[in-house]
Amino acid sequence: MIREFNYTRRRRITARHVQIERVESEDGGASSFDATLQLDELGLPPDALLEIEASRERQAMRFRWGTVGNPQPPADRELSDIAGPPNFRVMVLTPDSSRQILALANRIAPQWNPGGEAAAQALVHLDEEDLGQEVWRLDLGETGDAPVLKVNRNIDGISHAVRNDPAFRSLVFPEVLRSVLNQALLVQEADPNDDEGYWYGWFGFVNQFYPQECPAAAGYDPDAEKRQADLREWIDGAVRAFTDTRFNASKLYAEARR
Repeated sequence: MIREFNYTRRRRITARHVQIERVESEDGGASSFDATLQLDELGLPPDALLEIEASRERQAMRFRWGTVGNPQPPADRELSDIAGPPNFRVMVLTPDSSRQILALANRIAPQWNPGGEAAAQALVHLDEEDLGQEVWRLDLGETGDAPVLKVNRNIDGISHAVRNDPAFRSLVFPEVLRSVLNQALLVQEADPNDDEGYWYGWFGFVNQFYPQECPAAAGYDPDAEKRQADLREWIDGAVRAFTDTRFNASKLYAEARR
């Protein structure tokens, strides 16, 4: 998709200015989204145009959102052309033909609902596919994409088990968390304090049960010899804290043997 915009000196829109919630379809169709924009403190012209772009990999959709002074969400906000959970881009444009960007937010992740295992489920998209004999697989997508937990649609009740079966979740979600943190910290070298992008929600989730400061946020030299070892140790600690606070392995195993 070709973006035809002229860039000028612009203000930065942060995650605290934008709340986006992805809404699942009740009939299994394409999801949609709602957005709340709080841009008053940025001092933008009231007639400046608002646009929101949803994207994942090479797929993108753009939605006109009225003006800064009169936001008007479109009636149709269905993400019909995007497979999987997107990130969002919020743009404030001049109302003339130059379409200069006055303010911009890149890679805003959909809002998540903190608390309990439901938070982890809100942070990872669930999708049913034919996986042969595999039960589940985690798709991390391309850089900046939200993770997708793919489950085998040939197994009856598999999605219900992911959402409601404590024993199944105890087997799957710790490894999902480990893979996500490995991707964020060891592959993409994400900054846990960066409030833009998808990983910020995951670090906020981890902080609920593992408040120990992440080495990546402590000013470590990226080339330091101990950096990867320290990060792996922090990831192990985070996953251990997650399982300790969310699951009782001995109890779940005893119940499974009955």
